[in-house]
Amino acid sequence: MTVVTLRPSIAPPIRPGARVPVRRMVKATNRPVVTPTAGPVRLTRRGRRVVGGLAIAAAALAAFLLSLTLSGGALASSHGSAGSPYQGMRQVVVRSGQSLWSIAARAEPGADPRIVIPQIVSANSLAGEAIYPGEQLWVPR
Repeated sequence: MTVVTLRPSIAPPIRPGARVPVRRMVKATNRPVVTPTAGPVRLTRRGRRVVGGLAIAAAALAAFLLSLTLSGGALASSHGSAGSPYQGMRQVVVRSGQSLWSIAARAEPGADPRIVIPQIVSANSLAGEAIYPGEQLWVPR
């Protein structure tokens, strides 16, 4: 009884109809060793999905960056307009030892500080009446 053992092919499989150049001859078997020529790249279904997902992600990132750029320009151009909420106000820097009461009394000497303090809190969107040295506040003129 004869046992035949099949060797796996060393060369990659060749597509039907592909042109196959002969590179060299193997002396022991006198058979040509061939390498197929590079053909066009073909994507699988999964590959197309990955490429499509990357394209969508890149478009979303570009749209996000564009919106950030445009909204930043709109904010910068709106400061200092005639209808600005800070019109009739000036900016002061809080010094050590100052309170809202002392700042309100100095900002409007003829007015009651109990009326001016809520204006300062509202204009600066303060959570309470706590202020800190170095903080910049908008106060009435």
